[in-house]
Amino acid sequence: MRIFPAHRIGQRVVRMDGHGVPVALEAILQLLPLDTYSSYQAGLMQVVPEIQQFQLFGTNIKKLLEESHPGAAIKEFERFEFL
Repeated sequence: MRIFPAHRIGQRVVRMDGHGVPVALEAILQLLPLDTYSSYQAGLMQVVPEIQQFQLFGTNIKKLLEESHPGAAIKEFERFEFL
């Protein structure tokens, strides 16, 4: 997987090196509202049952979404549907 080099063409790039997804998501949710006109406000990939270490990660992400936007619908996509 190659990461897009936004720092080369972007006028302003905010980096969060050293911070995990929950910290970044919490910061983003303070600035960007979720779409209330959609049938769901956030989409997450379903956790593959064989990889249990991601269960807690998915739970934390859902908790952050629900705390910042109570009542928001979260749709879980099958991993190949997510792409």
